[in-house]
Amino acid sequence: MPPPGVSVVIVNWNTRDMVLRLLGELSAPAEECGHELELIVVDNDSSDDSVEAIRREYPDVTLVAQGENLGFAGGVNPGVEVATQPFVLLLNTDAHTSRESIEAVARYMADCPEVGVVGPQILTPEQVPESSAWRDPSLAWLALAALGLSKLKAFNFERYHEKPFMEAAEVDCVSGCAMMIRRDLMNELGGFDEDYFMYFEETDFCVRARQRGNRVHHAPVGEFVHEGGGTSKTVRLRTFLDFQRSRILFHRKHGGTAAAIAARGLLALGFALRVPPLAALSLTGRSERARGQLALHLNGLAWLANPLGGLVPDVDRSD
Repeated sequence: MPPPGVSVVIVNWNTRDMVLRLLGELSAPAEECGHELELIVVDNDSSDDSVEAIRREYPDVTLVAQGENLGFAGGVNPGVEVATQPFVLLLNTDAHTSRESIEAVARYMADCPEVGVVGPQILTPEQVPESSAWRDPSLAWLALAALGLSKLKAFNFERYHEKPFMEAAEVDCVSGCAMMIRRDLMNELGGFDEDYFMYFEETDFCVRARQRGNRVHHAPVGEFVHEGGGTSKTVRLRTFLDFQRSRILFHRKHGGTAAAIAARGLLALGFALRVPPLAALSLTGRSERARGQLALHLNGLAWLANPLGGLVPDVDRSD
């Protein structure tokens, strides 16, 4: 008996070739799959003819074309609103998978009624497991990161390094790159929090789901490959600042004003400690990466120091 059907929600912003390739993978016939698969693409006002290409090449795909870029959460929620299947799979445009792999995750979820969220193991193109599950973010871990100690395995307790994930396990949070959620749970929690433009929205959702008594599992079922090189690389500074903004926002929502102030201070400390060595490397003229990182950290310090930015500073997305 096939598992319940799945609505695949893909948020796209200027990754036309990737989304067309992914739709091709998911549209390929699969004789052994009996579950229903609904494909939904939410386009965040792309300027690369994504909408026209999807309509032309995949007319059966449900396409939600938005008039502005509302970020990941603001793309996921409209997709879930039009979804009709019991399970929703969020899938990045730079992911590779198949109908068979999606059915494997759906079957796992169907067999575990207490589980509200499942994240499969995500692999790199070289078949190396990516870190796709983590513990709830904490100020303690942020302090270790600011001091550069989180790079040491003994201090990086945010990640599940002690778990090889050769079998399914209960975790705190899973990656939104490939994440299956019961549609009823999405509706119950009001979807993703659109205060997050990018990053931490899936972490926030996992925290809220667990608070409602749902379990979050990481399960090595199916095959999901993360190619990388999607939207974030095209707007490097903006995504860097969005990541920091979402960190502060998460701590404000789950720890209050004092936690947000502490998060801001720790981020500033981390940026400041990295500037001198990055500047020294940049002066050698041999490290393009160091120069890029130096620019990011200097911009991060200026962004945090802006007195008009507020507790959770906005990020300029005017370009």
